[in-house]
Amino acid sequence: MPSVGGLQAVTGLQTGDLALLCEHPATRAYLERRLADYNAAQPGSSTAVRRIAFMRRAPDAQRHEISDKGTINQRLAADNRREEIAALYANPPGGHVIAAPD
Repeated sequence: MPSVGGLQAVTGLQTGDLALLCEHPATRAYLERRLADYNAAQPGSSTAVRRIAFMRRAPDAQRHEISDKGTINQRLAADNRREEIAALYANPPGGHVIAAPD
């Protein structure tokens, strides 16, 4: 999950509304720049990051997405979030997905 404090610094907003902070145009612009910088240093097809998206909700222990040790059960988390993952890979990507500039 993203850091509320970090997103407040990026957007200049003091709200704790994580959805608002994640969807703010300043957040999107900041992450697009960071992706471009990263990809300039890592241009290979196996090292570049083309798209990112924030999870819409925190991992849920009730849905067994978090183990007793506090780690993410990636298989169950992915099964429970199929729509979010599909939006990440869709062409064009879902509206909440941030794509690296080409």
